[in-house]
Amino acid sequence: EEDKQLLSEVGEHDITVSCKGKTTTLKVTVNPMEMNVTVSDASTIYTGEEVYPVVTGAPSGAKISYTIYQGESAVEANKVESAVDAGVYFVEVQVTAKNYTTVEETATINIAKAPFDTNELIWSNTGYLYTGEEVALAATVTGLPEGIELSGFTAEGTDQKSSASEKGYYTATANFTGENKNYVLVSCVINWRILESGSVALEPWFGAEDGELIVATFDSDTFTFGDTQTSYTVSYDENNGNATVTAE
Repeated sequence: EEDKQLLSEVGEHDITVSCKGKTTTLKVTVNPMEMNVTVSDASTIYTGEEVYPVVTGAPSGAKISYTIYQGESAVEANKVESAVDAGVYFVEVQVTAKNYTTVEETATINIAKAPFDTNELIWSNTGYLYTGEEVALAATVTGLPEGIELSGFTAEGTDQKSSASEKGYYTATANFTGENKNYVLVSCVINWRILESGSVALEPWFGAEDGELIVATFDSDTFTFGDTQTSYTVSYDENNGNATVTAE
């Protein structure tokens, strides 16, 4: 049984054989099995997750190790711990397993930039008060990926407007410049509007005086602050897109 156990391991083994009262020692060499492994390139879109070549056919318990280089060849200075960012990577793959020959292959990883989700953008100055004058869309945005900037607004097709003088709801195309290492963002459609002051809903304002809470509320034409009630007007600054409420 001990000899049988030896023969299940790769290497040279001495086996004792007894027959008809005679005993001899045989040297037996157990060669490793060929590993039928396939290593395939990987191609995907950036997700923020690590990407590796596809390894199939490795036996149970096999150890797979990767040496990854940014670029198209194995340049030591370009060695990285993992392939995450968009780009091309050259990968050396080694597969080892007990009693099997070691497999060494190379593969390529190609990670394309992902379209940026414009739902993550936060827009300001998209609402304007009607003045009868031409209003040019001057919205601002936060949440852009690093390296990308807003370059301006255009009207694409007859259904869009980047400026208007009439009351109403509009759409325009926001255009972007610059590059991000993992995302692509060229343009997106945003909504904007021009409304009469009476159509604008003003949220309550809260303050404190001598330790007491004071609330300012607005209805369609009346401003109430504490014990004071008066009418108000709303003026619009075309330069910065802000509205100013003035009690009369």
